[in-house]
Amino acid sequence: MINRLRIRLTLWFIFLVIAAYILDASAAYWMLNNRLISSTENNLRHICESIAPAVDYVDGKPTLSNWMHVAIERNIPYENTIQLFGADKTMFESYGPAGIKKLVNGRIDGVDDNGRLSVYSHYINLPAGCFVQTQLSFQSIDQITSAFISDQLIRGIPLVLLLAVFGWFYSGRAVAPIVKSLDTLRTFIDDAGHELNTPVALIENSIQTIEAELQEKQLPTDVLRIIQRASSTLKNLAQRLLLLAKMEQPSISMHFIPVNLAHLVTDVVHDFSQKAQGQGVDLQIYNLPDVTVLADPDSLIEVFSNVIENALHYTGADGHIYVYGFRNDNGVCIAIRDTGCGIPIKSLSRIFDRFYRVDQARSKKDGGTGLGLSIVKAIVEVHNGNVRAESSPNKGSTFFITLPIASDKESKLSQLSAANRV
Repeated sequence: MINRLRIRLTLWFIFLVIAAYILDASAAYWMLNNRLISSTENNLRHICESIAPAVDYVDGKPTLSNWMHVAIERNIPYENTIQLFGADKTMFESYGPAGIKKLVNGRIDGVDDNGRLSVYSHYINLPAGCFVQTQLSFQSIDQITSAFISDQLIRGIPLVLLLAVFGWFYSGRAVAPIVKSLDTLRTFIDDAGHELNTPVALIENSIQTIEAELQEKQLPTDVLRIIQRASSTLKNLAQRLLLLAKMEQPSISMHFIPVNLAHLVTDVVHDFSQKAQGQGVDLQIYNLPDVTVLADPDSLIEVFSNVIENALHYTGADGHIYVYGFRNDNGVCIAIRDTGCGIPIKSLSRIFDRFYRVDQARSKKDGGTGLGLSIVKAIVEVHNGNVRAESSPNKGSTFFITLPIASDKESKLSQLSAANRV
């Protein structure tokens, strides 16, 4: 449980830092892109303003032929497209790299003889009514921004690794107080269970002695029945507390071996068949998959016994309890469905909480501890499975217990480990 909590804390830490990193990188990208565009626009404006005085008029038409001739003679390199448009926005001349024949300010995409072309364009209006426009390929800006994105992604890989290491380290420190509290609680539960067992045993022995004497003298034993019920409740509570403590250290207290789930469930159902018959409840089994699971048999017996006992507890005479199974994506699922009184919707999400009782008055009267289903959940989770319940008031409840199916390799390893322990 603690390791799962640490993993979740680490993943949340990584997610939040990466989210902040992405937001920061996106803001930096936006600022870089805007600055590049602003710089490009200022540069293009400057070029247009420097070229404008060189425009000549031949037969009333603007031309840059003399400017171009001088530029060629002086071997002046230029990367911009220079275009000259008339008053009707018809292009007269174009110099330099291929451009888009359209008068516009800003980015423009088009197609030339070499394929798709993306440029940033700027023009100015000359007094004679013509226009000088210069364009610069957007490829250089795209290369810079693409390099920026690549750099951020490359930086992100070691960042994630570092976050995983630091997240795991600090999650350990964060859960340390929780671990300490759980250890204290685990010790308390274990000690309480053992401490309760001793007085309960003394009470039971004393009751048997007193009962024998009262029967011999033919005196009423009603008070003893009350004490016996109370003693039984205490004994049940002690046993369940010890079982909960056992769940906290499954690697020490449990021995996992290959178990035929269908045989185990069938044996448990048969153990309850006489009790069900006595209550007038029809208890049936069908469609149990013949699969093997790695499990601690005694613990699984506790799981199915608890659920079936609960079903019998809340199913009246002439009711039905069906135990069946099926395979699913997570392994094998054993379902236990009854036609009892059902579980209220408000209680359905809490039935696996420790000491929670759906019917407080009835549970106390019958000696219930409110630990049965919490033990079921703890055992199933130790087996890497899950348990859930569906219910409708006055229509019954269904408990679904899912366990992973053991592979042949896992079964052999488990058998070898068990042999080594022996």
